[in-house]
Amino acid sequence: MEKKTEAPKTENLKPEKPKTEKPKAAKPKADKPKTEKPRAEAAKKDAAKTEAAKKEAPKTDAPKADAPKYFVYDGKPMVRRGDVIYYGDPKEKYIIIFTINSKKTVGDLEVADSVTIELSTNNGHGKEKIIRKAKREGLYSAFDIGEFWLRDTLENAQA
Repeated sequence: MEKKTEAPKTENLKPEKPKTEKPKAAKPKADKPKTEKPRAEAAKKDAAKTEAAKKEAPKTDAPKADAPKYFVYDGKPMVRRGDVIYYGDPKEKYIIIFTINSKKTVGDLEVADSVTIELSTNNGHGKEKIIRKAKREGLYSAFDIGEFWLRDTLENAQA
C-alpha cells in the first residue's frame, strides 16, 4: 500500500504581516467610584477608637502627653536655654548650671570651648545660692566634674 501525503490546506491561511512595535500611548486612568467615607466621618471614628483604647489601657504612673519631655541623663533631666544648660531634678535641693562662654567650629559643627560650671541651690528663681564654681575647657570635662559635684552634694545632703 502506498501512503499518500496530503499537502497542508492553504485556503484558510493568511500571509503573516511583519510585526512592528509601536510606542504605546499611556491609557487614561479610569476614575474610581468614590466609595471612601468623608474625612470628617473617618476622623470621628479614629477619635472614638483612640478614646476607647485610652479607657481600656491600664493606668500607669507614666507622664501625661501634655507634660513637657526633657532629655534625661543618669535619671536627671537636662534643659538647654540658649548657651545655658540646667542639669538636675527640679524637685531636689541642688542643680548644676553649665554656661557656655565660647564656642569653636570643628568641621561644620559649633562645639563648646569654654564652659563655666556652677553647683547651685534650687530654691526658686532669683533665690539660688552658688555653692561651687569652676571653669573647664570643653563640655565633656565640664559635665564630668558637674555631675560628680551634684551626685556628691545630694548624697551628703541626705546623710
